[in-house]
Amino acid sequence: MLDNVVVKGRSSRAISKGHIFYLSKKAKESGNPFIALQEIPLLYSDPVSESVRSSDGQSMMVLIDGMRVNSGISPIDPSRIKSVEIIDVVGAKYMRQGIKRIMNIKLKKTSLYTYAQLSTRADYPEKSGFVMPKFEIGNSRMSLYGDASFGIGHSRKENSYKLIAPKLVKEYSGESREKNYDYDYSLMTKWHITEKDYLAAYIQGNASKETNGNISFGEQNKHRITRDNTSDYRSHLFSATAYYKHLFSKNEEMEAYAVYSDNRADNTNSLEENVSGNGGVNTQKYNNDRKLMTFTLDYSKDFDNDGSLNIGNETQYSYDRIENTGIGNYLFGHHRLNEFVFAGYSGMLARKLTYDATLGMEYVSMKSDSISHHYFKPRLSLGMYYNITNSMSTRISYTYSNTPPSVAMLNPYNTSADTLLVSHGNPFLMPSKTHSFGWNASYFRGGIGLGTSISYGMSSDIIEPVHFVKDNGVLLTTYYNMGRFRSLQLKYNMSWRVKGFFFLMDMAYNVNYYTTVGAKKHFTGMLILSKKWGKFEARTTFSYQNYINTEFSRTKNYNPESNLIFSYSFTPRHFTVNRMHKFHRQSEK
Repeated sequence: MLDNVVVKGRSSRAISKGHIFYLSKKAKESGNPFIALQEIPLLYSDPVSESVRSSDGQSMMVLIDGMRVNSGISPIDPSRIKSVEIIDVVGAKYMRQGIKRIMNIKLKKTSLYTYAQLSTRADYPEKSGFVMPKFEIGNSRMSLYGDASFGIGHSRKENSYKLIAPKLVKEYSGESREKNYDYDYSLMTKWHITEKDYLAAYIQGNASKETNGNISFGEQNKHRITRDNTSDYRSHLFSATAYYKHLFSKNEEMEAYAVYSDNRADNTNSLEENVSGNGGVNTQKYNNDRKLMTFTLDYSKDFDNDGSLNIGNETQYSYDRIENTGIGNYLFGHHRLNEFVFAGYSGMLARKLTYDATLGMEYVSMKSDSISHHYFKPRLSLGMYYNITNSMSTRISYTYSNTPPSVAMLNPYNTSADTLLVSHGNPFLMPSKTHSFGWNASYFRGGIGLGTSISYGMSSDIIEPVHFVKDNGVLLTTYYNMGRFRSLQLKYNMSWRVKGFFFLMDMAYNVNYYTTVGAKKHFTGMLILSKKWGKFEARTTFSYQNYINTEFSRTKNYNPESNLIFSYSFTPRHFTVNRMHKFHRQSEK
């Protein structure tokens, strides 16, 4: 005798580690994945720049069907999206990268799809632009993706410099001109060998060139000084990636991830400096060659009690060869071996209350020319995540991490082209240590999203430059592990989307505690407003920071940064998609 039956569903549901979202029919028919993802309140998706980030600013990784090596969001037809997972309890394998949130896009299977796009952009007054074609063709089992880009830019700006030392007072100002060119390409093939095996291979290359000229006038110890400084920088990068994933079962998997990269760069600096008409030309050229190999093996298993185990290791070897010709000729070779072993577990303490713990130990062995140095350093992460309701969640966390010194800081040779300013590294530097505490909460309802967070960090053994004045008046700069730093941030963000209108506000109150001068405070804020009228969209962005602080300086900033963007879609993005008939027949049943 029933007249009818109405079934109502939600567009999202809470899970033990985050939320799962389902796109509306309108979003799936939009033809643009970045427009479709705007429905998710925990994200900020920008169709103009084709970028997606977490609305609260946390570092986020994008997975496609759980695969970390993928061709990105652009080639996805939104009608293929089954669901979007936002995961706030991140596994141990992402610990070293500092990933705080994961977006996993799950797709429907297709028998054939094609994608092609040509992007171009010009910026003014920055006077830069690029052009970039992309394509992808394939099906749910195998696909091929490729892109290439060419960019160019040039600028002109004024600059000044001032140095006061016991036996050296130097001050000058002038104008610099810069030009840069950039070429980039990538090619990726993806293959589902079987239902349980996935393989991806990816190559990428880049070539860039940058030239800079600077003419300055000033005084050195009350004598007139003229400086003509030119620099030429060229770099070439090639990298190859292999990724394999095997599913033992629905809840058990293994990943293997290998990367090789070869980065070569040449940097030539020429400085002609005249003091009261006397001087000469100093030329310095660096030839840098960096080779990096990384291999990661990871195993994870989910249990019936909502527990999850993650163990693995990451081995990384790098070799840096730096050759300098000019002042103080030398050939510097640096070897570094990193071995990181990790284990993590997450489980349920109560309904909707999840805890996670990750522990890792890192071994580093370095050789800077004939100087050897090695050490062990732990990493630790603890957290609790609570889904209060389907739309409200909160998380507390603690992280202990370390940041190793860069190779440039370890280089024991002079790297300055100025005969009165000598700079060299310290091969015995240790990594800096950081303790981080955090709390955040988020709420969303319809098109409204709210978030707030508190974070506090304590760092020690920070690498800082140290200056010494030699008897001949030359200023020597090197590095020591001697710095301490504490920081506090209170943050609030809000987003609202309704009838083509979008509003995003992000505000933060920051306090930096310095050892020598105490606390310094500053405020940062960002506001984004956009409105759509069919194919036309207008967007404006405002950002502001009231003070720019360092340990020994404080600069008041009166002017906010802003931009205004108008965009028009002449045609919708076109995808050619033929779905597998087998899945249609299943839905009809």
